Amino acid sequence: MRLSILIFCLISFSKSFSQGILNNIPDSLQKNANEIILYDHTKFEIIDIANSKESQEYKVIIVNDDTDDRTSIQIGYDQFTSITDASVVVTNLEGEELESYKLKDFEDYSQKGGSLASDNRSKYLEPKFATPYVLEVKYELAHIGSLFYPTWIPLSAENQSLLSSTLSITSSRDNYRYKSFGVKAPIQQADNTLVWEVSNLKAIESESYAPQYYNFLPVVYTAPNQFMMDGYEGNMSTWKGFGEWQNKLMLGLNNLSEEDLRDLKGKIPQDASDLDKIRIVYEYVQANTRYVSIQLGIGGWKPFESQFVHEKKYGDCKALSFYTRSLLEAVGIKSYYTLINAGYSKRQPFEDFPASYFNHAIVTVPMQKDTIWLECTSQTNPFGYLGTFTSDRNALMITEDGGKLIHTKSYTSEENIQSTSTVVEINEEGTASVNLSRSYYGLEIGNDKFSGAVLKSEDDQKKWFYDYHSWGSTKLSKLELTKPSLDPVPKGTMVLEATIEHFASNNANRLFHNPFTFTNIKWMDMKSKERELDLEIKYAYTQLDTTLIKLPAKYAPENLPKEAAISNKFGSFSLKVNPSADGIQLIREFKINEGIYTTEEYGEFRDFIRSVQKSDRQKIVMVDKT
Repeated sequence: MRLSILIFCLISFSKSFSQGILNNIPDSLQKNANEIILYDHTKFEIIDIANSKESQEYKVIIVNDDTDDRTSIQIGYDQFTSITDASVVVTNLEGEELESYKLKDFEDYSQKGGSLASDNRSKYLEPKFATPYVLEVKYELAHIGSLFYPTWIPLSAENQSLLSSTLSITSSRDNYRYKSFGVKAPIQQADNTLVWEVSNLKAIESESYAPQYYNFLPVVYTAPNQFMMDGYEGNMSTWKGFGEWQNKLMLGLNNLSEEDLRDLKGKIPQDASDLDKIRIVYEYVQANTRYVSIQLGIGGWKPFESQFVHEKKYGDCKALSFYTRSLLEAVGIKSYYTLINAGYSKRQPFEDFPASYFNHAIVTVPMQKDTIWLECTSQTNPFGYLGTFTSDRNALMITEDGGKLIHTKSYTSEENIQSTSTVVEINEEGTASVNLSRSYYGLEIGNDKFSGAVLKSEDDQKKWFYDYHSWGSTKLSKLELTKPSLDPVPKGTMVLEATIEHFASNNANRLFHNPFTFTNIKWMDMKSKERELDLEIKYAYTQLDTTLIKLPAKYAPENLPKEAAISNKFGSFSLKVNPSADGIQLIREFKINEGIYTTEEYGEFRDFIRSVQKSDRQKIVMVDKT
């Protein structure tokens, strides 16, 4: 008995000892956490309009191998930022040092990625140890230039918890501004320092359709008032002022000669409308230039001269947009260079907080009744089409009077449509012959990467079809993809003929099959009954489906899908069933609205989607009449 107690105590002690530092961390912060940040302190000191210092010091427990956020240390630098010091110490949970590193031990990599040229580089270190272990990281940076001030995001990844994090900024208060979410007001210290602090943040698990992090995580944005970059001084306290700075960068860059413009002007008919001129210019740029990324010095924000692009036939987004603007000016069309934050996430600048959020440039052409948006980096984009890359977000239009915040086109559910017409003929063995025609409108041309597939070879298009259409044992006999039309709301098509074995299953003189194989929303995961985060539908769209099911001659319908009609703030769904001598016609329409829905609304949203999914699972039952 005593021996058993002794063994139990030794096991308990061994387990407690092996847990080390974890024993002092509340269970609530260990739950769902792949990383536990013990502390993370960022300090930012503004010395003057052109110089600042930044340092970060953090200690994190790498709990398991299911994370890659803080297991590697990557510190970026370029000609405007230098790394003055860096160190990393790796310990076990009991605090025993396993390894230590200095700046000289980091690998040095170029960050140009797909860029033709870039001065962006990084110091990189990835300690590899059996988990769990502890990382202590320190580094210091010196900045020359003040276009960018830090954004403080204490939690930087899912499944990451935090005990304590602070941001401190030392400067005269009129040198900078801040905007915060989910953080208490900063503490004022005596030496012109403001300190923000958060603590005890629980790990957040990944959830589909989660909104932008600033909607639910603590964040502090900072930005300068007066600023300087590579000798160019400006004022960022207003969007107008920021645009004035951008105008300084572009001054004198439109240096196209009449000889340069002769070819373009020769393509414009004498009676061409303004819209015709804009289209001709855009297609001219597409046909005569290509996109390359070049990020060198102030060239990260300053376009190349128009004549450089004209002669070299290439440029980055800034250069191609400015070149397009210059060509439009030459044919009498007023247009505007426009800065935007591109990407599917739709991150966009705040109206009340001017700052340098932007990573891309496009051209805006205001018209009397509408606005034309030109994505100048694409050789295949339809004229006036933005896509998910730059649509429905705030952007900064650079006018003669400075910057003006505008909102790019938002594509509606009446424009984003996938419309499918299908005829299915089923034989007595359950094999189906399928004739399908599908049209993609608006943003739906990107659905299942259709807009990319249409540019591929015939063999690659077939591979694309099989990769993205799980219809069972399908064998294509015909597949035709039509490129999207050159319209602001483009249309592309897919036409196919195929056979599908075992489309209907045979059981007790009956055939069973699901007619909604070709369009459904089963991929929308609504298994969880509750959510921790709000739910965001970024883009509205509509599915329209007309399906005609032709039955074998000796079979008659015994059970048909039930009709449905649902309409609410999330969208709508309807199903109509029309039996006839030709077969069974099914007309299905599903529409989902763009929006952010709270966790309290999630149950209602989930019920709506699950009702549609339940309807989509319905089968047609056919019975042998003989």
